[in-house]
Amino acid sequence: MNVKEDGLALCADAEGRPAEVEVDLIDRVAEGDVILVHAGVALVRVGGTEKGLS
Repeated sequence: MNVKEDGLALCADAEGRPAEVEVDLIDRVAEGDVILVHAGVALVRVGGTEKGLS
């Protein structure tokens, strides 16, 4: 995830496809965070890095 200053982030979906997502609703989004996205807006962080999820 590449977070930009304008509140957008370049993310990858579950299949690895790139998508630009608005992340203003979530505090401190960082590379490796797993987030729930609906209609291009990140709603909630659901875990740490993808490797850390079980």
